[in-house]
Amino acid sequence: MNHKKRALTSFILIFALVTQIAAVAADTTAASIPCEIQVTPSEIGLLNGDSGIAETSSFTLTLHGTATTVSLPTVVLTTESYIVNEGSWNINPSTIDVIDGKHKMTWYAVHYSSLVGDFDFAFEDGETAVFSFQFNSAQSGTLLNVLDEAESYIQLPSTLISPQVTVTGYPIPSEPNLSVTTSVSPTTITVDDESTADPEEMAVTITVDGYGGTTQTRRPIHAVLVIDKSVSMGYPDVDPTGLRLDAAKNFLDMLDPTKDKVALVAFSDPHYTVSYPESEQFMPYLLTDDFDEVKENIGAIVNEGSTYINTGLALSLNYLHWDTDPDALKMVIFMSDGDGVYTESSDPNSLTNVAASAGYKIHTISLSDDRDDSLQDMAYVTGGKYTLVVDDDFNSAFTELFDYVIDRTSPGYIDVLAVTMPYILNEGTFNIMPNDFDEISGYTVISWNDIAPYSGKDGDHYLGADESVKIKFTATCNTVGTNLDILVVSGGSEVSYANTQAQRVSVPMPRVTINVQELPNVAPTAAIIGPYKDIEEGELLFFDGSGSTDSDGTIVSYDWSFGDGNTAASVTADHAYADDGVYIVTLAVTDDDGATDTTTHEIAVSNVAPLADAGEDKKLAEGSTVSFVGSASDAGVADILTISWDFGDGNSDTTGTLNPTHVYADDGDYLGTLTVADDDGESATDTLMVTVTNVAPVVDAGADQTLDEGDAVNFNGVASDPGTSDTLTVSWDFGDGTADTIGTLSPTHVYYNEGTYIVTLTVTDDDGGIGTDTLAVTVLNVAPTATLSNNGPVEEGSPVTVSFIDQYDPGSDVFTYSFDWNNDGAYDIVDQTAAVAQYTWYDNGYYTVNGIIKDEDGTSTESTTVVTVVNVAPTAELRNSGPVSEGGSVTVYFSGEYDPGTDIFTYSFDWDNDGVYDVVDQVTASAQSTFMTAGVYTVTAKIADDDGGFTEYTTDVIVETVEPIGCSLVVSPDLVQVEETVTGAATFVNLVASNVYVAEWDWGDGTIETGALTDNTVIGLHVYSEAGVYTVSITLTDGTSSVTQTYQYVVVYDPDGGFVTGGGWIDSPEGAYSVDPSLSGRATFGFVSKYKKGATVPTGNTEFIFHTAGLNFHSSSYDWLVIAGAKAKYKGVGAINGEGEYKFMITATDGDLTGSDDTFRMKIWTEDEYGVEHVIYDNQIGDITEGTALSSGNIVVHKPK
Repeated sequence: MNHKKRALTSFILIFALVTQIAAVAADTTAASIPCEIQVTPSEIGLLNGDSGIAETSSFTLTLHGTATTVSLPTVVLTTESYIVNEGSWNINPSTIDVIDGKHKMTWYAVHYSSLVGDFDFAFEDGETAVFSFQFNSAQSGTLLNVLDEAESYIQLPSTLISPQVTVTGYPIPSEPNLSVTTSVSPTTITVDDESTADPEEMAVTITVDGYGGTTQTRRPIHAVLVIDKSVSMGYPDVDPTGLRLDAAKNFLDMLDPTKDKVALVAFSDPHYTVSYPESEQFMPYLLTDDFDEVKENIGAIVNEGSTYINTGLALSLNYLHWDTDPDALKMVIFMSDGDGVYTESSDPNSLTNVAASAGYKIHTISLSDDRDDSLQDMAYVTGGKYTLVVDDDFNSAFTELFDYVIDRTSPGYIDVLAVTMPYILNEGTFNIMPNDFDEISGYTVISWNDIAPYSGKDGDHYLGADESVKIKFTATCNTVGTNLDILVVSGGSEVSYANTQAQRVSVPMPRVTINVQELPNVAPTAAIIGPYKDIEEGELLFFDGSGSTDSDGTIVSYDWSFGDGNTAASVTADHAYADDGVYIVTLAVTDDDGATDTTTHEIAVSNVAPLADAGEDKKLAEGSTVSFVGSASDAGVADILTISWDFGDGNSDTTGTLNPTHVYADDGDYLGTLTVADDDGESATDTLMVTVTNVAPVVDAGADQTLDEGDAVNFNGVASDPGTSDTLTVSWDFGDGTADTIGTLSPTHVYYNEGTYIVTLTVTDDDGGIGTDTLAVTVLNVAPTATLSNNGPVEEGSPVTVSFIDQYDPGSDVFTYSFDWNNDGAYDIVDQTAAVAQYTWYDNGYYTVNGIIKDEDGTSTESTTVVTVVNVAPTAELRNSGPVSEGGSVTVYFSGEYDPGTDIFTYSFDWDNDGVYDVVDQVTASAQSTFMTAGVYTVTAKIADDDGGFTEYTTDVIVETVEPIGCSLVVSPDLVQVEETVTGAATFVNLVASNVYVAEWDWGDGTIETGALTDNTVIGLHVYSEAGVYTVSITLTDGTSSVTQTYQYVVVYDPDGGFVTGGGWIDSPEGAYSVDPSLSGRATFGFVSKYKKGATVPTGNTEFIFHTAGLNFHSSSYDWLVIAGAKAKYKGVGAINGEGEYKFMITATDGDLTGSDDTFRMKIWTEDEYGVEHVIYDNQIGDITEGTALSSGNIVVHKPK
């Protein structure tokens, strides 16, 4: 293998690792796989044995290849119920499936499986495949079977079947991680009731005190230092003087070589990446405690190459994968400026997700805050720490990271386990809040992960001397002598009950004993809730004895005595006193043991004044008699009452009656007053209003009358009033809306309209009393008169106005008008309010019109007038069907013909505008003629009606020269496989019917053939035998001239014609990036494009990065691939910076096959809704060449074997 191809394969190795491109399927030739299979460890111990608590552990499966191995087998895990993950690999499987509940992992290629051995597609002697799995088990004796299965064409030796992992139980270690003492308070609780029916609650506090210990040591740190050595590290704004390397060495001085281990990975391009300690052939990557040797390797780092983050990350995970120390804290410390090839965690197969699933934390140190998204992603996903270097202070960054890690390696975390679950009422209150509560096997487990912020003693994370944790909870018990058992468990960092790596110690806790004691009875205490002040006779009082208490039992009876001979027996009571005075209230209470207590309270009751009610207000007419109805009452039933009335008009009644009568002599409002007095000197009054109303006068308007409209009528009325001193006011309403007449009983009035009118006489006295009477006046109608006229003569089709003038009526009647337009006695318009009307006649002549004027009373007069109507010539619009070609027929026609009358039209046409009509008085509105020479011709035409009226018009006819031949060409499909048929369809326009045409196809592959012209269309069929991109054309000839149309392109692919791979970089010229044409610089790429067996669409992956523009393109699918000699071209779709959908096409040339440079062209574009391309990037835009020569890297066109 030459160096050029080896460098290419090395590039493809890293590129495939980053993008997870599926490798090429292995040769299907039958072969055996005499490889060795090892499972390590073959026996795994569980801390809890058969406790029933599931615990997690892991095992590693290793396959060793031999000289005849051609592929990797499939690995099937048969005890699938215990498998936690699908494994982590030094070779990622091509596919992972679950079939019948079993996990099946398949590999197609291992050419990048190991950095030793060669880089072909065979699994050979000296190459290894390593797979690491995790599983859960709760029982010792569990067997985990691993079965190797090959594809149908590969035979495996029977000796490789079913390696096993056996799970056994280990005892709990006797040495504790934490030295503590425990206590509980109180140890004894006294209750007051022997009864077991009602549970009683008590507060219990557990205290865990630390007294220090010699076993308080942190966990070992196993770290891989990953240092970016790319060219950008030496940039002035990054690390031009190598300060990061000195800081890395200083970090090693912080570690303890007696317990800690490290490895070094210095990365850039894959062929520049180095590591220490180096891995020997067939051996794993192991960490070292020789820190001096690591420092020497750090000092030897030289900046070179590009930033391939995935390369450094993949190598660092190999070291952690082979580390077998279960107690070590495993981590990657990754230092870079972040600008490089990295697979984001959004890809589930990314290396970051692999690290997170394995529990490895990645701590990142960033040298640039404007392009370190990848570093933040690694730290965030794995739970690591992200640190940004500020002001070139690399030492502070490492010191901060060291302190962060040390804080998380110290032991001393505790779990408290309460085992008497039935008696625990709540999860408790804590002076240090726990991190978690769990229920495991009926136990309550309370866990703490970090106690330093609360202990207040020092800054560590363990429970030291003079530090303690207190747990206060509530317990309940209904049985004398019940015991509460407490157990304390301690463990390492992030400990949980199911963690097999944690060491625990059980510390027995003292029991809580509950005793019962009998106490002597205490008498109750009686209490009246008061005081009661300013109480009135008859007032209802609420007496409350609920304030009485019994400290050791309950009160069973309450007895009340109110001091007036009345009693009650309840906690509360209601009572009212019948008379004023002073009374003593007594309350006696008795408890459930028979003890009693008594208390008293004095009540003073005062007198209440009587109540008076004069009754409802009264209303009556002057001179009428009114009867009063009063009432009186007093809360003191023995009081004697005195009654008196004042009527408000100067009269009174003192006879003592509540129901006197009285007569008021005049109208008005009077206030009546009732007074009631008791024998204790208290009195009360009440009033009512008496309203006396006026009497209205009596009126007579006289007899009804009849007269004609316009005549005068005389009225004579009579009026009287019972109040002789009243002054009367007279008013007449004549019923026709005119103003009233006031002051006389005998007025005169004129009516101007027919009708019956109600006349009203109204008389009002000086007290507002009103009397009215009416009579009826009948007014007879008189017919109106007028003259009928019109505004003629008018043209036919135009409206004529007929009007009534000089209207007269002796009354003030409103008129209506009727019109008969054809003098047939049947009126066409009846009783309209307007005196004018319009009508249109559509032929000339003389027309008699009749009209009627009628008043609103129905009386009318008829009149006649004669209208003269004259003829009007017709009109129209003259048009033609041009432009027409020479020798073509043109149609001249009238449209929009109009005549206000109902006339019949005839049409005449003068083709040469010489004044002599060639077509005369025809009944059709159009005519045709032919003009043989191109030009503009004026045509005259006439429209005439049957009354002799006519109108002439002209129109210009445009005659054009014959147009040239046009063609549209479509080839379908334009993406086909070799040996498949394509169809070409060419359609022509502007062909001359008399000409003879010959059609000829040129299929672009050297084939030229004649086609048949049918209905202006030529159809052709063709089969391509070689892959390529072809231009198809068709030529149509008539002997004197020809027309040619081309179609670009027809893409012909051969899925068995080979595939193409490539990787490297070019100098991107100015103008290539359309968003900013001024940008230029390095653009890196890597790609694989091929047809899988039986596929018609190519697969693979393409990545293109134009660093200066921040453009990172990644393909998502391919459309086609064409291999033609040394040249490859393929097209597909992808995203820029993870967003959008863009089309792309790559043209690549393998210089080894042409004897020249490898070339590469990338075109990225979008298409709008009209199919117009908008180019985003093209490094050969505007250039006819196929690509740009590579600055570094290779293009390889792989020919079929």
